[in-house]
Amino acid sequence: MIEYQTPIRKTPDVKEKIPDMYDVAWLSGIFETGGSIGFSIETWPNRPNYESAYPYLSRNDSHDRTTVLKDLFGGRSQIQKINSWRWELKGPNAIETALSMDLFSPSRRSVIEMFREFDREDLMSKKVKLTKEFRQNGIRRNPVCEDEYFRLLQYPAFTAGIFDAIGTVDNAPYAPLRTQFESTNQPLLNAMRERFGGSTYIRVKPGTQVRLREAKWVTVNPSLELTLAAEKSQELLELISSHLQMNRTRVEDALNGLK
Repeated sequence: MIEYQTPIRKTPDVKEKIPDMYDVAWLSGIFETGGSIGFSIETWPNRPNYESAYPYLSRNDSHDRTTVLKDLFGGRSQIQKINSWRWELKGPNAIETALSMDLFSPSRRSVIEMFREFDREDLMSKKVKLTKEFRQNGIRRNPVCEDEYFRLLQYPAFTAGIFDAIGTVDNAPYAPLRTQFESTNQPLLNAMRERFGGSTYIRVKPGTQVRLREAKWVTVNPSLELTLAAEKSQELLELISSHLQMNRTRVEDALNGLK
């Protein structure tokens, strides 16, 4: 059992914070919905025969979200295209952060173990060799059963990370409070439904179906949508509100509107 407490948190300015286990659990929740953890190789024009390798964590998201990630964990946030930014953390800081995520990131255990092996190597040539082998074999997520996610959902900071990444709240006048999540990580949302209630259905987006033989259509990587309404929605938001890093004001406004 992970030692964890859930007091009401009064978070200072994120630029002045040092990441703690609440922040790590929150970041892990975000990366269970998307993001990249891997390795890259750099070449040096003034040293033709030299290569270096480094591990990284990255996520493409909005400017506000990538700024919070940068302020909490370091790294840099750069624009990729209109309304799309990329947060990247690399080198020793990426290793330290990834290793701390191990307890809360079941789908990333294989790559985190590679980070650990990378960190044990002393010579850059060995780090480059390890990186090339890793990239050749591909980055594959570990399959995760719903029971394992169900266990992690007892930690509000982990659930808050999921909400900050893919959650929305609708508190329209004269309508029940409604919270929604959408993700291709179906075991995660199924576990959330079992723990917090609500209903799920498969959402098929344009361009996600391919025609196979015998005129059959198959949905490629379909997403699942989870909806909680009224009391179920309120219970979830009250549980995670003090752990949110990106949507706390919006959630608190929604909850205050119920009073």
